[in-house]
Amino acid sequence: MDNDTMNSIIAFFDKEDKLYSEKSNPDWSPEKNEGFREGIAYTVEMLSIIKSTTCD
Repeated sequence: MDNDTMNSIIAFFDKEDKLYSEKSNPDWSPEKNEGFREGIAYTVEMLSIIKSTTCD
């Protein structure tokens, strides 16, 4: 995967992270909402690591 594509994917998940850091799904438990936020943050972190080890 090229660097521009990785940057686009990371930017997408970073925006999701920022968006959902202040929102909760009212149909979910507080624990599920927190887990969702943690999952998005983890995804951004992992994609950044993958990019740094494969694209740079």
